[in-house]
Parts: sequence; structure tokens; C-alpha cells
Amino acid sequence: MMESHKEIETDVLIIGSEAAGARAAIELSDKNLNVLMVTKSVMAKSAVTVKAVFSVSGAFGFADPRDNPEVHFQDTVEAGRYLNNQKLAEIVTSEGPKRLDELGKWGVKWDKAPDGRYLQVKMYGHTYARSLSVGFRVGLEWMRILKKEVAKRPRITVKNDVFVTNYLKSKRGEVSGAFAIDIRTGDLWVIKAKAVLDTTGGGMYLYRTNSGTPESTGDGYAMGYRAGAELTDMEFVQFYPIQMYYPPTLKEDQGTPAFVRTFLRGKLYNFYGERFMRRYDAEHMELADRDVLARAIFMEIKQGRGTPHGGVWLDASYLPDKIIESVIDKMAPNWTLRGINLPKYGIDLRKDPLEVGPVAHFFCGGIRVDERWETGIPGYFVAGEVVGGANGANRLPGNALEETQVSAVIAANSAAEYAQKILHTQIDREQIDVEKARVLRVFENPPGGARPGALIRELRHIMWDNVGILRTGKELEEAIDKIGHMRTEAFPRVVIPLQSRVFNRDWIESLELSNMLDVAEMITRAASLRTESRGCHYRHDFPKPSREWLKNIYIRKEDAKMILKPEPVVVTKIPLPLEEA
Repeated sequence: MMESHKEIETDVLIIGSEAAGARAAIELSDKNLNVLMVTKSVMAKSAVTVKAVFSVSGAFGFADPRDNPEVHFQDTVEAGRYLNNQKLAEIVTSEGPKRLDELGKWGVKWDKAPDGRYLQVKMYGHTYARSLSVGFRVGLEWMRILKKEVAKRPRITVKNDVFVTNYLKSKRGEVSGAFAIDIRTGDLWVIKAKAVLDTTGGGMYLYRTNSGTPESTGDGYAMGYRAGAELTDMEFVQFYPIQMYYPPTLKEDQGTPAFVRTFLRGKLYNFYGERFMRRYDAEHMELADRDVLARAIFMEIKQGRGTPHGGVWLDASYLPDKIIESVIDKMAPNWTLRGINLPKYGIDLRKDPLEVGPVAHFFCGGIRVDERWETGIPGYFVAGEVVGGANGANRLPGNALEETQVSAVIAANSAAEYAQKILHTQIDREQIDVEKARVLRVFENPPGGARPGALIRELRHIMWDNVGILRTGKELEEAIDKIGHMRTEAFPRVVIPLQSRVFNRDWIESLELSNMLDVAEMITRAASLRTESRGCHYRHDFPKPSREWLKNIYIRKEDAKMILKPEPVVVTKIPLPLEEA
């Protein structure tokens, strides 16, 4: 007897509920469309938006009248090492101020300068001071306001603890819905929608050490790949260089680091007390670009000069006590930094260093889109970090949150225009049966295999050790072999101890593991193909950039095979460099 399922219908389905998803839902609701927004966790209490603490880029020109979106666009392309899709980058930087001002009008309490305008500070890689903040809690403040705006709109329905496993198409090939699991009950859902908008974010949880959350498993990348969309720039995983390794905020399965580089201008030392940045970037030292700093720290650790907890020392004791105390009062009241009480661990920043190191932080790559944030598949739109192209080979600090708002509004407008033309939603019923069998197959596996959580941990170690900050052709090929073996040998035999579907974490992890294997292979194969170093992709065996690689690598699924194809960069205004870039 075929397993039953629940059928739900809406105008637009949004997968993901945080910065991009919530903003898109508001836009669609205001166009008189019914919106179902689902998240596999809890809105405003999960994923990475709430972990954003500082720095949202917006070229208002308040701090320096010479600043404008054109300069911000130039900075973005230079930071992206000229691999940005310039159409997307220009749209994000030009429309960003409007979107951020909109949040201010809704109630986001942006920090203000003495003249009453938004306070803007200069961040790494930016020509002028253009970064906005809300103390040290930008993400929390954003979600407080966005959740409130969503609640005002009766056309928006929010469902927590719903895991979307795959898109569903019509016989003509349009995306017309999705298959999902109600995690709370174990019920299977078929969601019919005139348009689907994916805002599932990045895949930082593929790495052992990361700044994401367990929800960040790259589901959107994998579902888009299976649906026939192209992906771009997947080799460019940005690693944040300085986050706490001790006190212990980075447990094996909980990426909860505290951002310290933003406000604590410390000096970096290795185990032997050497200020090692002199070897890597003597001009900028600790103010070097993120990718340079992350590689330097990782190299020190890998070559045996790391601290007892596997990091390096960050020391601010050279600063006067009053300066440190004033920063602490503002950013870490009662000496509690992101929930970590430093005195409890015997640490006084006026005289003691922190142990810090790099973590996987952001996916510059993602689903390929045009300037309407359309994927090329009718009915399927994307916004936020799940999108690739705007950031190129490396992302400027503060651009991620700005991009969520710009892309959400544009994608929502495109989805609304499409949905308003659809009279009836039709799904190929055979796809429902196929997906149902796929998600339930794990319950039929005999004992003897590994639990999905154990395989996820193994995969995360492979990605950190072989496809991390420093890469070589040999290590990448080893990773491809290991990922392939896991896919063909270990994954089909995965077991879950409980047969109940109610809050069955093993069941959900088995499906997340399937997605993670797809994404891990995309990253690794693209990194292997790109025989140069550029941005946050560093090949130890090809340490220089090459003009021959001023190309984007696109990935698609074709006859069950992963196909990679380099194509020329999309250029509008900023010419590509004549020499190595």
C-alpha cells in the first residue's frame, strides 16, 4: 500500500525563513499573493542571520561624501578578484542603500552618528566608511523587525520544523511545488505552488570548523542541482580568519564561534611568540584581507606552531586598559562574549590572549541566476546566500546581508510576476511516488551500517582536511575518491535506530547527508579543475592567479553525471586585468 501524504496549496512557497526568506515573503504578501514560508528549524531562532553581529555595507556616503554605489561596486569586483557577475554585483551595490533604509523605516535601530544619520565605519577592503551596525547584534535586530513585519501580514503562513526534500515539477518541466517532511509529526507533505523561492542559505556545516549552524547543510544547492539548475563558483568557500577556538565555543557539532576581529584590534602570535604575519603580509599584518589572514593562521597551525587548543594567540594587552574596558562594556557586557564568560576561563583581555583560528564562513558560489534572480527553470527562483555570482572569488565584509535584501525583493517580484500568470498548478504525480520512496528507503535498510551522524562527521573532516583553506591536487583527488566511496558504499547502508518518524533526527540527517555529498563533490571537483589560486580558493601547488582562469566554473547534472564547464566572466563596466589578476 502506497504511503499517504498531505497536500497543501499556496501561491508561492518560500523555503527558508531568515533574512532573505522573510523579506521575500513581505514583498509577495504586499502583492496580494498567499505565501507559505517553511523552515526546517524555527524562524528567527536558527540559521545564520541571527549570528550576524556587525557590518552591513551600504554606500550612503554619510561618513564620506565621496562614497557612492559605483565605488562600492568597484570594491566588490576587486575583492571578488574579477570573477563577479558584474550585472549582479552592480545591482546589489546600487539598490542596497534603499533596502537598508527600508529596514530602518520599519524599526531597525541602526547606530546613529552625532548628526542623526546612520553611523558608518570602514571595514577591510572598502575604500570608504560605509558599513552600518546595530551595536553587536545586527542579525538579531533584523529578525526582530522582519518577524514582526511578517506577523502583520495575514497572507503569510509560517511553518517551523518542515524539511523540504526536493522540488516537484509539472510534466512540462516547470517547478510547481515541493515534497516535504513535517519533522514534528513525521507526516509527508506535497506542497503545490505557482512559484517556489529558495532562500535556504549556505553550506558551512560541510566543514568541521565553521561559523554556521547545523541547519547549514547546503540543501538548496543540492535540490537545485537535481532539478536541473546550474551552479557557479562553488570552489570559493570563504573562511573567516579570527574566531575563538578557546574558550570552547567550537564543539564538534556546534559551530558557535564569537566574532572578535571586528572590534578587538589584537596582534597575532604563534606558539613560540612570533608575530608571524610579518612572513605573510608585512604591510598589512593583522589587517590583511580575510583570505590572506586565514591562510597564514592555518599555515602556522599546520606546520606545528599552533597553540594548545589548535589555534594562534590574539593579544590585545598592548592597548591601555581603559580602551579594552570601553570595548568590553559595549560589545561584551560583564566580560561575556557571545554567551562565553571569559573570567570563568581565567581570561582577562587586559593581560591574557585568546586562542583563535579560521572557520568556514560563507559560500561565495551557488545557483546561477540572471539579473531577475531567475534560475532558467520556470517557476523556480532563489535569493540570499544560496545564489552565486555577485561575490566572485571572495566576498567583501558586510555585503552578505545587503545581498539578502536586494536579491529577496527582486526574486520576489520575479516570482510574483510569474505566479500571477499561472491559473492552475499541476505536478507530475509520478515524481511524488519516486520522492516518497527515496525519503522512506532508509527505514528499510538492514542493520550493520553507520548512523548518518557518524558519516556526516566523517565528511566534515574530509572537507576541512582536504578541501579547506590550503588545497593541493593530490588532496582534492583523495577527497573525490573518499566522497565517491561514501556515496556508493556507506550511504546506501546507513541505518537509523528508531522507526518512529516523530522528531527522528537520524532520518532527517540521512537526507541532509545526501545533499551534503552532492555539494561536497561540487566544491571538490571545481577546486580540482581550477589550477590557480584566486580569492578564497588557494592551491598550494598553483599558488599564483592566472589570467587563463578569469572564468567562472558552471556545474550541472547531465545523465546522472556532474558536468563542469568554464565560461567567460560576465563583464559590464569594469575591465578584466591584462596581467595575472
